[in-house]
Amino acid sequence: MGFWAYIFLGACLPIVASGQMPVSANGVIWDLPVGYVLEGKAGGFGSVLGYFHFPAGISGDSEYVYVSDSGNDRVVKTDFYFLQFDSFQPISEGGRSLDNPLGIALDGHDVWVGDAGNHRVVRYTRQGIPTETFGDFGIFEGSFDMPIGVAARFGQVWVADSRNHRVQQFQNKVFLRSFGSWGDARETLQAPYDMLLLPTYELIVSDREQRRLAIFSDLGQWVQDIVPVFPKGMAAFGRIRGLGRDQDGRIFVADPDHGRVVVLQRDGKVLALLPVAAPEDVYAWGDLVFVTDSSTHVVLRFRRR
Repeated sequence: MGFWAYIFLGACLPIVASGQMPVSANGVIWDLPVGYVLEGKAGGFGSVLGYFHFPAGISGDSEYVYVSDSGNDRVVKTDFYFLQFDSFQPISEGGRSLDNPLGIALDGHDVWVGDAGNHRVVRYTRQGIPTETFGDFGIFEGSFDMPIGVAARFGQVWVADSRNHRVQQFQNKVFLRSFGSWGDARETLQAPYDMLLLPTYELIVSDREQRRLAIFSDLGQWVQDIVPVFPKGMAAFGRIRGLGRDQDGRIFVADPDHGRVVVLQRDGKVLALLPVAAPEDVYAWGDLVFVTDSSTHVVLRFRRR
């Protein structure tokens, strides 16, 4: 399966990202309680393994991160220190390989990818071997129009069916239910981008066009919105995208309209800002936070101070 590429691009960069010191914008200064330092990055524009073209979704485990390298139509696996790179095997089924993969999630031994251009979901092993696909273009149950974010747990898979303005839930490729539709009520969604499963079995959805974080039960019932308590003078959410969560329950929200990742609690308290030109998605493990930056075609590694 492919080969390992050994590349090291910019580790241990002593750049203060945010927190425990003033964070400023447009002459306004805020003190935020949590600090992160940018200590490494990998990539840059290109198609050679180790470089990216519009990296989008990111997820991981205790050793590796998995990146949807959407412009190169591939999934890339790398270690936490960006020393080794591998790409997943191409798909032979039906002659269609990946086309603009965006969302990505891990579940047990599986890696699930929202294959947006092909309007389907692809399942891989963690070694990068494709094992199944499901879905096609359409508006009916089990069909998709640009599926992006994916969340998975114990064989159940939730898919952000973005252009159909809904989330669909599956068990072993079998459609179970969906929730959401176009509108501006609390139960509706407008171009949902990503999802995050909580230990409570609730699901946080980044409702991109309504610029909000909405929590639903695993059965699709609206529970609450997470309303950020931004410091005075700080811009509210733009069209938010990918989500992440660390072991302490901090929620990470990619907000490319404002060039930042917002770190907050469920009660809405804003803890930190990570400056990233155009963040797409976030993965957190321990004190480390990995962010895909689509504008500079890199993956950034931050560490909590």
